[in-house]
Amino acid sequence: MSVLTPYLKQAAQLKGKTSYDEFGQPVTGDPINFKCRFTYKNDVVVDKAGKSIVTSVTILTEEAINVDDIVLYDSKSFRVVSFDTIVDIGGREVGRKVFCNGTST
Repeated sequence: MSVLTPYLKQAAQLKGKTSYDEFGQPVTGDPINFKCRFTYKNDVVVDKAGKSIVTSVTILTEEAINVDDIVLYDSKSFRVVSFDTIVDIGGREVGRKVFCNGTST
């Protein structure tokens, strides 16, 4: 149990990126359930290409979510564009603050 556990009252599904297709689009695996804190909140973050972009969703979780993973929540899907690692006082990773944008897939 980490410092985040009491705050993770919502549930979502994670479709982790397994590879990329011939067009450079991420291929995702089967969805798994995870606990999170889901917030519609605009943030400016740096994406994997180094550009500043505005994201529309912030998720706190203990799951190891990565860039290009898909999060399913409330019948909507969101693509992960960036994340920050949350560490405890000893320097161990206890969770991630994930930044997402909506997707049509």
